Amino acid sequence: MSSLTFFQLGTILFEIIKKPGTNFFDLAPIFSNLTRADIISLINHFLIEITSNDKITDENKIYLYQQPGLHLLMRFTHRKSSSNSFSASEVDAIVMNLSDVELKVPLYQCNLQPDHLYEKPNALKREEELMLPSYQPVCLPAFASIPDFYNASHNAPLLVAHSDKKARTTWVFNRDTLDPIRRVSADVRASRIRLILELFQAMQVVKGIKPLLKELILSDYDANVRWEALKYYHKINGKSALPLLRQIANEDKDPEIKRALQKTLALMGE
Repeated sequence: MSSLTFFQLGTILFEIIKKPGTNFFDLAPIFSNLTRADIISLINHFLIEITSNDKITDENKIYLYQQPGLHLLMRFTHRKSSSNSFSASEVDAIVMNLSDVELKVPLYQCNLQPDHLYEKPNALKREEELMLPSYQPVCLPAFASIPDFYNASHNAPLLVAHSDKKARTTWVFNRDTLDPIRRVSADVRASRIRLILELFQAMQVVKGIKPLLKELILSDYDANVRWEALKYYHKINGKSALPLLRQIANEDKDPEIKRALQKTLALMGE
């Protein structure tokens, strides 16, 4: 019987993905070649993992192998969603249904463009159900569609491999109306950066912070992080910050930042 572990599978996948010119979905044949014995072995190792670590049993996504460009996890369908919204995935993913029954998953088309996430998208469109055959990999490109695993046809374990994030932000949509709600940060670092900036401002930190603030202002982080950096930068530099503020107000790709800065500059009489 196979003794395949998640570490061994992850190592095989990582050796492929780190080769120059490799597309993430080039990993799919590895999943297709997994035998039933391999899958039983993986599920057995997963069972050992969750029974020996009670800290992860409340998580719906349990990561079992991670390297740059590759993240391997197990998750389950039918776990009730904690929000009334859909979030467009910012990663390429390969999903395999590990149950013996074909899985049917509601699917919504979003077709977001990673280079145009600043633009408000159209409402989601319901597509034909996503079919996940037993033990066969299905490729899900980032930002193309949203599978509603919470309302799948039955409860099933899923083996998932996904890429690094393709963008720092994504969009969330209302589950009922399917309309876009707002653009949100897909980077957990964003909220931590904001917190540190707020802390530094309260501590009146000035020395050595200006280059970092300018870097954040000109970055592709979400509007909240960049706005916090803009306020801090202006507070430190005063009128000498105006050229950069005008540049952002006139040329920035993010309409949210542009509108806010244009309004602020108008109130300042600039």
